[in-house]
Amino acid sequence: MSLLLGGCARERTTLGAMEIREIHEDELGRWVEAMRAGLDEADTADGYLDWKRQSRETVWILASEDGQDVGAAIGIGGWHAPEGVARGEVRVAAGARSRGCPSGRRRSATPT
Repeated sequence: MSLLLGGCARERTTLGAMEIREIHEDELGRWVEAMRAGLDEADTADGYLDWKRQSRETVWILASEDGQDVGAAIGIGGWHAPEGVARGEVRVAAGARSRGCPSGRRRSATPT
């Protein structure tokens, strides 16, 4: 079950030209590259698969804008944490930072 997107497979949210969606194992290599674009430290796709094996409450999120990946996030629940606690990490590519997201856009984001 997805911690962030309500448990629906491949659910998407759009913010203007940006698309934010949950990905699965078939896109994990692409997701790792997006994580590295935000900070040049990331495990391998196999490493993140092992994380998910250890914590089934893992979700991988990919953000794309105009066909280019601009950010990635991971949410992990129940792994080295008390019951009911989840941890997450969000990374944004350097060229996509500091552009802001107007509050009206955040409120109008709707899953598609």
